[in-house]
Amino acid sequence: MSTAASGNRRPSVPTASVVWPVLLLLAVAAGCWAVTVARMEGMDMGPGTDLGGLGWFAVVWVTMMAAMMLPSLSPMVVASTRAAGREKARPTVGALHFAGGYLLVWAGFGVLAYALVEGVRALELDPLQWDRAGRYVAGGVIVAAALYELSAPKRSCLRRCRDSRLLRRRPGGTGALLMGVEQ
Repeated sequence: MSTAASGNRRPSVPTASVVWPVLLLLAVAAGCWAVTVARMEGMDMGPGTDLGGLGWFAVVWVTMMAAMMLPSLSPMVVASTRAAGREKARPTVGALHFAGGYLLVWAGFGVLAYALVEGVRALELDPLQWDRAGRYVAGGVIVAAALYELSAPKRSCLRRCRDSRLLRRRPGGTGALLMGVEQ
């Protein structure tokens, strides 16, 4: 059935055009897991662990985010590849742009988290030391995060981020990058 005869349906995308980008993302995620494990071996992960310099932290942070998040991003990469239809000559390149935009947001969040941690450390707040109230503050943050995971706002956010119909179709590599940032 032709596109004109089928109304406003987009032309189908060949299965290989969708499979290769997903396989590439999974391979990158596996490589990132290997790097993360190697870099973190022997690291003291106790309270007050030094985050290192901003550059080192940012690279490690993005590597860990890629390891953890790229596999779960695969369905949206498939949706973005299908949204682009046959106009995208290289769906794998588009998928990399999409994933890059997604990781760019995580990188920004990591830099903000780094600044927050280092800022609080610079204040030298004695009550927040680990042997005082620090462990209770940390525990409270973990409990609050766990409760959020069970909340209606969390479910609403998940529904929205999993809805591929919300991907605004944007042509080209820059368009794929912006779709990744929006995701």
